Amino acid sequence: MDDNLQGFIELTDKAISVAKNKLKQLTETNSNRGLIEMAELTVKNLTAMRDNAANGKLPRPSNGASLGLSYHIGDWCNDELYELALDLDEYYQTKM
Repeated sequence: MDDNLQGFIELTDKAISVAKNKLKQLTETNSNRGLIEMAELTVKNLTAMRDNAANGKLPRPSNGASLGLSYHIGDWCNDELYELALDLDEYYQTKM
């Protein structure tokens, strides 16, 4: 596994951890069901993306395409998870 792919996986693992903590927090505080569903979807999508990257199935970016994580996560979250989504989008575009 090359260093860039390893770095991407590590950054994704960090985002998954933060997303799981966010989901736990939202669930424990009986937050809006829509926010909980968005957090669940985010954990699911990040985990699938991480697995695809680890198995060599994550497509390489073309023509500056982004993963769109910051767009999706920015719709419902504006904290550390959003910052990690921005980092992942940039990492994917510039180092993958």
